[in-house]
Amino acid sequence: MRLTRRFEESEVAIIGRGVEAVLRRLVRFLAGRISLTKLHELIDTLYVEELEEKLRRDHPGRQITLAMMALNTGLDTRVINRIRTSPGYRRSLVGEAEFFRNFTPAASFLHLWSTDTRFTDAETGQPQPLAIEGGDASIEALVNTLKLPRGVTVKSVLDQLELSGLVEIDHDAGIVSMRIDRYLPSPDKDREGALEIGFVAVSRLIDTVLGNMDPALSDEDRLFQRVYWIYRLPPHRLAGLRESLVRVLERAEKEGYETLSEYDQDVEAANHIAAGFGLYLFEDSPSGASSK
Repeated sequence: MRLTRRFEESEVAIIGRGVEAVLRRLVRFLAGRISLTKLHELIDTLYVEELEEKLRRDHPGRQITLAMMALNTGLDTRVINRIRTSPGYRRSLVGEAEFFRNFTPAASFLHLWSTDTRFTDAETGQPQPLAIEGGDASIEALVNTLKLPRGVTVKSVLDQLELSGLVEIDHDAGIVSMRIDRYLPSPDKDREGALEIGFVAVSRLIDTVLGNMDPALSDEDRLFQRVYWIYRLPPHRLAGLRESLVRVLERAEKEGYETLSEYDQDVEAANHIAAGFGLYLFEDSPSGASSK
């Protein structure tokens, strides 16, 4: 009994460290880009959705009750019921305009400024310069329209936007102008595309790692998964290592792409699946922050 308990505690510790490592890197990227309340809302919804699917797989034909969900989530049944009956349940929240409109207080601010006719130019439809205080077409009126968190003031929002280079403030005239070239979408989608591809790659890697942990899989059924690193690399040799590894990976990329092309079909069928491989380098930042 004692050995079993130690194993379970060890497994929980390993999972905890792994989750912390993955979440820390994700949060490091998301910090300042999405509010904590919105991230919490997204995680709550996804967790309840995935848990319900797991319970249905584990108990086929059995009704999944709120009590079962509460026992496995630690949430109150009323909270679970609210999540399950919300419009975004079992559908991607990325399609919900309201969700992204309130991504952060600053995002809410800029969204309203660029879409509400009170704050846009009647002819061009572009955000018009606004006075900081007074009147209907002012920053003060815009902030009062929003339900911002307690403690978030007009000044704090403007300071953040100015620091981010999203607005220009004429302090003498008391006028604020939006940097349209910085905020409004542009035709160049390279950054957005790279970001989407990057997150897809991360999700695929997680699928492989977690899938290979299934004890029921035979060695032949496990997907190829390897990672190698060194931890005694002098900083002045980093550039040389990068160049050498890039050449190695480019050769693997060329051969791998040719292999994928041999198996790819000209016409898609309903039973076709996605399959592939990924190549990437990683390294600590100069401060060592990424090693946490």
